Amino acid sequence: MASISFPLVWRGDGQVLVPASVLSRMLREIDDQLSGWPGQGADQSTVEAVRTLLNEVADQIDVDCIAVASELEDGIGDDAAGEGGGDARS
Repeated sequence: MASISFPLVWRGDGQVLVPASVLSRMLREIDDQLSGWPGQGADQSTVEAVRTLLNEVADQIDVDCIAVASELEDGIGDDAAGEGGGDARS
């Protein structure tokens, strides 16, 4: 059995968080480990279904993080444009 370690972020309110990029990478590492299971007797269709699910979840985490980062960048860009006293196009 493989061991996977990852950093945790502890918030003062008692919540423990895992960075999204770490979670996505961990899901992909598990997927890689599962690729050898059919050769060890595991059912091929079940393994493929689990691998597909892991990749879909990892992909969705990545897409959601890209969307959040884009929104943050847009907000920062809007704030920076507004600080100069007006839009350069006016």
